Amino acid sequence: MRLLLRFRRAILLWLLLVATVSGRPAWADAARKQCIKACKSDRAACLTLAGGRKKALAAECTGTGATRKQCLGAAKHVFKVARTSCATLLGDCRACCKAEGHGPTCPVGHPLAFDPPPPLDLTAQALPTAPSGRPLVLAVPGAQLEVDATKRDALTALGHCARWITACVVSAHSLDDCARSAPLCASDQPWEEHDECCAPSCFERFQAARRAGAAPLAAFQDVFYGTSSCMPGVQALLQAGRP
Repeated sequence: MRLLLRFRRAILLWLLLVATVSGRPAWADAARKQCIKACKSDRAACLTLAGGRKKALAAECTGTGATRKQCLGAAKHVFKVARTSCATLLGDCRACCKAEGHGPTCPVGHPLAFDPPPPLDLTAQALPTAPSGRPLVLAVPGAQLEVDATKRDALTALGHCARWITACVVSAHSLDDCARSAPLCASDQPWEEHDECCAPSCFERFQAARRAGAAPLAAFQDVFYGTSSCMPGVQALLQAGRP
């Protein structure tokens, strides 16, 4: 019996010595492995979303010849951009795990699948019609607000990006998760792309602001609607005097 007690004490002392030398509790290694496993799961979810968007974009390539080839090439490029983002997520997450969840590169948010509702069809809202034929939203003496649903420029691209994220948040998801999961644009002219998308720099800047301590909503407002919007072309458009 005494021999067994001595053996148990020796094991306990050895465990304490290991914990002291390593500078962390003995269970830290198991926790880190679980953390890295979760990183792989997030990366897998990210790649699944990227693959799904590529498939959806490719399904819209109904043309023939060079037109169809160009469309399919754009879908592949969208996937390539998203895949790079997924790789960055995995690298940041692993570094965070090694730092026991306190590293400067800890990822913000998790990838999630979300399909936003279709945009509101103003032509079906019984709005009055302006002389131009466009829906008239507001009319005051000397001015009126019309909506041109066919307009595509940097500001409409920003609106589409923000609509995707806000619709996601309204559906009871966190702003961090929604900002990370928004479809990425594949070019610096997002208004020319088929679907709603956000420039890769939007989440990169949002994540940097969150890591620096900004609250989710404050980070979102500054990055998307601040003095230097993350969406390409917005600043140039505003500087040119466009509303």
